[in-house]
Amino acid sequence: MLELKKIESGYGPARILHGVSLTVGKAEIVCLLGSNGAGKTTTLLTILGILKPSAGTMVFNGEALGGCKTTEIVRRGIAIVPEGRRIFGPMTVAENLMIGASVRNEPAAAAETLEMVLELFPLLRERLDQLSGTLSGGQQQMLAIGRALMTRPQLILMDEPSMGLSPLMCDEVFDIILRIRDRGLSVLLVEQNAYASLAVASRGYVLESGQIALEGSARELREDDMIKEAYL
Repeated sequence: MLELKKIESGYGPARILHGVSLTVGKAEIVCLLGSNGAGKTTTLLTILGILKPSAGTMVFNGEALGGCKTTEIVRRGIAIVPEGRRIFGPMTVAENLMIGASVRNEPAAAAETLEMVLELFPLLRERLDQLSGTLSGGQQQMLAIGRALMTRPQLILMDEPSMGLSPLMCDEVFDIILRIRDRGLSVLLVEQNAYASLAVASRGYVLESGQIALEGSARELREDDMIKEAYL
């Protein structure tokens, strides 16, 4: 579904990614592990078109993403759950969700998608009129995931979805990721929690200093001595 080949990217003259190549298949969870500053978020921002690669190619569903604006990339079926959730606190839960739907401007489909999201997150149904800023951290994470789903994506990029959450809420978030996969969606998961990531992912990549240092099945990565020492 998604293929990156030898991507070079960064911020202005500062190059962060050095020849990054990775793939994500249909209905697959792929995790991207690495320490702070390794280039994980830069990879996601490059896929979304927020950062423009200086070299390499990105292909989604057989179509090149190079040169596409972020809005077009989202309309093609890629959404993000950003680090820190980035919900709009002064707006209600319902308004936050409909911001996601506004990308496609399809009212009939939006109503159907909203019902699907509320089935996945029954707690949000109870709080549709509540200001988002008054939700707990875990509830805000559910809202951020729901907002991404409202764009009707085929691939969701998740940037540190367990950050700042209690262990119990972390378990719930990773269970939600599995349920999203079971609905036929793909997930590219950036996470510091290597244990939880490798428990839900089928494959993974390890970024070090902007380069892919290791890749393999989740089982292979769990058993790798370098991964055990650095992340487990």
